Amino acid sequence: FHSFGVKILKEHGTHLGLPKNFAILDQRDVGGILKELIKHTHVYGKDGYDIDQLQSMLSTWREN
Repeated sequence: FHSFGVKILKEHGTHLGLPKNFAILDQRDVGGILKELIKHTHVYGKDGYDIDQLQSMLSTWREN
């Protein structure tokens, strides 16, 4: 089912404003990206960041 939806989006997504090379990320992908971003910014303290909380914040921001 999901692969069928992705196929439709790949073929017709430009009509919706999607770039041809868009990607769909799951929670694990997003968590890994956030960890890499945090590691490369060098702004985290000794306690680091709560990746789950950051993902929740991003989700809320995206929905609004």
